[in-house]
Amino acid sequence: MKKFSIKIIDPRERKHYSIYCIGEIQIGDFKESFDIPLRYWSKKDYEKQWQDGIERLKTHDQSCLVTAVMLTKTTPLAILWVLYKDGDIVHIQNKALFRSRFITMLKKEFFTSQTCYNFITPRKTISESTGMKISEWDVSLEEVVKYKVPSSGSESSCDTHGELAFNKDNNWICADNSHNGGRWKMFNSKGQRKGTYDKDLNYIKE
Repeated sequence: MKKFSIKIIDPRERKHYSIYCIGEIQIGDFKESFDIPLRYWSKKDYEKQWQDGIERLKTHDQSCLVTAVMLTKTTPLAILWVLYKDGDIVHIQNKALFRSRFITMLKKEFFTSQTCYNFITPRKTISESTGMKISEWDVSLEEVVKYKVPSSGSESSCDTHGELAFNKDNNWICADNSHNGGRWKMFNSKGQRKGTYDKDLNYIKE
């Protein structure tokens, strides 16, 4: 039976062109990681949409899993994996919405986790522009609808200023640059500081 999964594999927030984290999708033997921009949607927004998109296949023939949303005025972008139900099989294609066509679509309807399904186009297997076969992956409907998207943890209100940070028991830990010698500072999910720790995460009394 071909495997199916989609999840955030590294929730640490990085900063390059934007704030983002890392996700991964697996369809059978195919596996691909991707950047998840967090300016417009949070990690929880993506995870909820993924689960809703999977559940939608129980009642609809088409659905999607959104992996990137950048809704700037001049260069909006959305990347999604479109799910086409065909009997007991789901055909999956990777699509990108961008440029003038997406701008025109957005004038008619705003792109949200509820309206994203209205941006799905009918399934095609041959590209009209190139005449080449469109990449597509098949998996059983059963494998998709039984999948539960794992949670990557609580959102943090702590600003790490682009530093390396990780989550431990719903607490966020990042480097304490006010000290020398590998010390860490810990905050709870509300952004309240809980203390300073050494490199082995042993509490240091201040």
